[in-house]
Amino acid sequence: MMRSALVLLLACGAGPGGAIDLIQIEADSVAVAGARLTGMRASLAISDGEHSVALLEAVAVQVPTEILAHTGALRELRVRCADPLIREPRFACPALQIDVRSVRLGVLQMRARVESNKANANFSGTGPTLAGAKLEWNGSLAPQGWNLRASAPAVSFDALQKFASPWLAGTALRKTLAEFKPTGSITLSGEARGRGAQLARATAGIAFTNINLTNEASTIIAEKVAGRLDVQASGNLAEPAATLTLSATAGQVLAGPVLLDFNVNALQVDADARLDKGALSLPRIVFTQQRLARGNAQATLMLSPFAVREASVVLESLQFPAAYTSYLQIPLTTTAFNSLAMTGRARGSLQIRDNAPLRADFVLTDIALHDPAKRIAITGLVGNLRWWSGAQEGPPAPSFLQWHEAAMFGIEGGAARLDFLAHDMDFEFLKPARLPIFDGAVLVEKLVARGIGRADMQGAFAAQIEPISMARICKAFGWPEFQGQISGRVPGLEFRDNLLTLGGNLEATVFDGSIVASKLRVRDPLGKWPRLYGDIVARNLDLDQITSTFEFGGITGRLDADVIGLETFNWSPTAFDARLATPKGDRSPHRISQKAVKNLSNIGGGGGGVTAALQSGFLRFFDTFHYDRLGLSCKLQNDVCLMNGVEPAKTGYYIVKGSGIPRIDIIGNSRRVDWPTLMAQLVAGMNTDNIVVK
Repeated sequence: MMRSALVLLLACGAGPGGAIDLIQIEADSVAVAGARLTGMRASLAISDGEHSVALLEAVAVQVPTEILAHTGALRELRVRCADPLIREPRFACPALQIDVRSVRLGVLQMRARVESNKANANFSGTGPTLAGAKLEWNGSLAPQGWNLRASAPAVSFDALQKFASPWLAGTALRKTLAEFKPTGSITLSGEARGRGAQLARATAGIAFTNINLTNEASTIIAEKVAGRLDVQASGNLAEPAATLTLSATAGQVLAGPVLLDFNVNALQVDADARLDKGALSLPRIVFTQQRLARGNAQATLMLSPFAVREASVVLESLQFPAAYTSYLQIPLTTTAFNSLAMTGRARGSLQIRDNAPLRADFVLTDIALHDPAKRIAITGLVGNLRWWSGAQEGPPAPSFLQWHEAAMFGIEGGAARLDFLAHDMDFEFLKPARLPIFDGAVLVEKLVARGIGRADMQGAFAAQIEPISMARICKAFGWPEFQGQISGRVPGLEFRDNLLTLGGNLEATVFDGSIVASKLRVRDPLGKWPRLYGDIVARNLDLDQITSTFEFGGITGRLDADVIGLETFNWSPTAFDARLATPKGDRSPHRISQKAVKNLSNIGGGGGGVTAALQSGFLRFFDTFHYDRLGLSCKLQNDVCLMNGVEPAKTGYYIVKGSGIPRIDIIGNSRRVDWPTLMAQLVAGMNTDNIVVK
């Protein structure tokens, strides 16, 4: 349609027969295929019988606003066709040139070849050049529909970002790109089919190479990632539906604690997607990562703001050791389990609703693990781990773990099974669990934790210790090997208001005697500076078993010990009132070696005289001496020990009161002893024969 007068000029040339050599049309405004040309001029120049030029020019082009949003205003349109073929019903242009100036994109140039026959047309060409890459395209038009194919060579992310920056200003995508600063290159290809103004199907392929990116916190990092994304879309542009296929065949991605190595475990994801009123529906997601994982999922995502309305993930197979490397090794980096070798398989499912996990169910099959340093080893681990939130309906789902053998930090154990419930932030044993340890066991009667990880976390624990060889425990921890067994009971242990409290007495049988801990409580046990409080009472301990363990020197007899008002800060003692003494009425043999005499003398501050006596005269011929009773007390306050013994002496206090012939007494004369100095003297006495006399 022309809004102003049409000017038709027929120019007659000087050629034979007076043939027409120029046809020219001018119009103020013309509407063509949804676009409007203003200031239009069209002409056909015929130079001879075989050559001609068709030319269309326009001052401005008005197109639909959705196109203008991407291109900006279009100016200076020029369409030139050299040697057009016009033989009804056939039309062809072997050399078509299209140039137009875009406010946003600059000068766009396209070169094409067009051929039509009645309603059918075929075309191919190149251009425009966008982000440094020249498009190549071809297509066809027929009554039954049209199709268009296009491709572009590799283009760098830097060039692509500069090209797209006018459309990204102020958007979330612009902020994301600014944070991650991606580098690398992508190659584009695509195809579209339709009929009239309706899009029937469109496909796009994006091949990406050497992609690198990282965010400011370095919690998401990609290095040298390569792969391809293929998209098949259909439906109207307002609510499109698509099928996506993503493959990653090279590079690595770190996302929080998860490390995906596509060089070893190539990834492929197939998904169906539909955009519906601001929600992205993914009814089908199938994923495979070679030698690592296989599964499927479905989800509904809200795009603004982003949220997971609901999602369901089914993990059909998870294989170790790849699963350990990808999902566990980084979280365990700072622990003793940062280099485990694992085998076995797992499977499971996960449900999410409103951005929160709703239910999880995982099955472990024949898991085995160990580390080179032999700090941990488990064989035959199987189980079913179930967790659910309070929003989940239905009865509680029990979980269990069981194994054939287990060892940790030298502690060896046999087969065991744990049955428990895990829901929300709570954990609870369903039945007692017997955990074999060496030749004994720990029978856990109760284990409950509520609000794990919260400030108001609570818990309870109770257990019995079946007799375990002390020598094997000490060997496992690298301690001097005690003789005897440890056994006893751990009564109700509760955690509330950041205070861990023992409901009764903690009892153990060791060194042929008994040890009872009472009033035990720990303030801030999971914090940086835990504080321990309590009383410890030991009765009738065998001194021979105790002293034969260390290099302190041999002593026979029995010993009672009381540590009242014990306080520690970060597990180091800060206060207590301690007393060690021979029990009243003890009739066991009382003997003490020369080395023990020297070490006890140094603790009391009278070491010089005793050492001189033992090194001269007839006392040097005796290896051991009889004693009536011994004892030592220390009241720790402000890093100073207020010292005393079994009874007063003329110049101090008796640490050892001798008996028989030869008789030797150990008398202490230091009432105030620096606590670190006292500990250093004890350690030196247990590790060397060289006694330092001060």
